[in-house]
Amino acid sequence: MDPKLLLRPLTVSTKFRVKGVLSNSRNREYIPWSDDYNNLESILYINLANIFRNLIIDSLLTANTQIFQGSRCTIITFIRITIFIRSKRQVVSSPTNSTSIDGVQGSATVELQTLSGSQLSQDQFTELLTDGYNQLNKSSGALLNNMQATRITPVLTCSSTQLICGDHASCRNTENGVQCTCDPMWKDLTPSDPGKRCTLHPGTIALIVFAGILLLLAIIAIIYFVIKTKNIKKFKLKTIS
Repeated sequence: MDPKLLLRPLTVSTKFRVKGVLSNSRNREYIPWSDDYNNLESILYINLANIFRNLIIDSLLTANTQIFQGSRCTIITFIRITIFIRSKRQVVSSPTNSTSIDGVQGSATVELQTLSGSQLSQDQFTELLTDGYNQLNKSSGALLNNMQATRITPVLTCSSTQLICGDHASCRNTENGVQCTCDPMWKDLTPSDPGKRCTLHPGTIALIVFAGILLLLAIIAIIYFVIKTKNIKKFKLKTIS
């Protein structure tokens, strides 16, 4: 096996941290804190973690399927957060003359697996996440409030990555990261994740075939003229003799 293939990553991993306060989708009330949310094996944690994960991933895929294809949540934690309630409006602040409850804030590490995902800034990721979330049918039993997103992975550069582009592709540094483009005369098979799979352009293949035919004809012509020349020489020798 080519040792380069062992070094080539199948995907680009770009990490963002997403936080949000969870509330019940039925009555819009904040989900109360329980110590079981600190126990990764408890039913409460498992159920809420699945809901939290699905809300994030579904929001991203709704916003843009190609950019967020293969995205996943790798680390999910919950912390206790104090929520102050004033009249019928709930706010996460500390006004006077208000009551408070202990709510749940979820935190997830989201890994993006595409090169186009690695080029997203923190603001762009947050905008897409929010847009996708607003389009969701909130039937999971929970809602996300006060969503925040932070980019964890630094901007990629061609010098800091090894074999990030596919064969017959070139790496170029941009303001938001690296960009892979297929070399001239090569066609990109995955425009949504450019520069990963390049194949010969049909026009290039046709040109190679045409050149091969011309070369073959040239060889045949040379062979024909060599044979013809030998036959003429033999005929002249016979005539002289």
